[in-house]
Amino acid sequence: MRIAKIIETNYLVGFLVAIIAIFANAAAMAEQALVSFGNGEKITTEDVAVYLSRRVDLKGMARSANGVESILEEMVLSRALTLEGQALGLEPPQGKKIERFDDVYSLSVYQKIVEKCVAPQNDEERKNFYYTNPDVFRIPASVRLERIMLPSGEIIDGKLTGEILTDWSKTIVAGDGKFEDFAMQAEKYYALDVQGDLGWVNLSDDVPVMRILDNARQGQVVGPVVDGDYVYLFLIVKKNEARQLDFDDAKSDFKVRAEGFCRKQEKQKLRQKLFLKYSIVINSLAIKEIYSQRR
Repeated sequence: MRIAKIIETNYLVGFLVAIIAIFANAAAMAEQALVSFGNGEKITTEDVAVYLSRRVDLKGMARSANGVESILEEMVLSRALTLEGQALGLEPPQGKKIERFDDVYSLSVYQKIVEKCVAPQNDEERKNFYYTNPDVFRIPASVRLERIMLPSGEIIDGKLTGEILTDWSKTIVAGDGKFEDFAMQAEKYYALDVQGDLGWVNLSDDVPVMRILDNARQGQVVGPVVDGDYVYLFLIVKKNEARQLDFDDAKSDFKVRAEGFCRKQEKQKLRQKLFLKYSIVINSLAIKEIYSQRR
């Protein structure tokens, strides 16, 4: 119960303090530039902590370096859009003061300057779009998934959590134990996230863990897999493989898929334009170093 109690206590200490604690090098934290702009502005670990204190929907992503980089992508785009809006003389909604990371103002700027998307209008255009962009009409694989997760690097009963999950994996594969029983056992050590059955999960996100699961087969035990501050063990209970919609099947939601694809492309184009204009650089190495110092 030691680990569960420590983690629970940390979360109750205060959200801002907990997020700042993610970054181990406290002395240099405020000065550590994770993002730099051509105008001399920078985004630091302290900025990330403050941003997450109000964007609690993103707090789970701060568990790993990849997650923090995704958070920084949001912060950078928000800031770049704010700078662009001010350069264009766009007023904030209802005359409110513009904040440094102003998600409301940046969204209003984005909606004004991003290229608008129009879905193919006739059968010929739709067919051309379909054959040019087949991935838009691909149904990703989905799995009925069970998961065990424990804090990486912690010691339970004299063993590292990764070693414990390795032992459990071997026992399950040998048929000498059940995944759900070990999930119940894991809950005694860590209960802040769901242990065991996660239901059906779409493997649509292009992240390392999803790619690993996509390559696994039904019935397979996967792991241990380390991702950020946690180590995972998975069981693929059932799996529906990815499949390609044919043209006729794609017609029912063609407009939604085509416009969604277009919006994603236009957002990426605008991002590239703003990154170039404001000379934005995300320091991926600094992010990874912060996490490596915690080990």
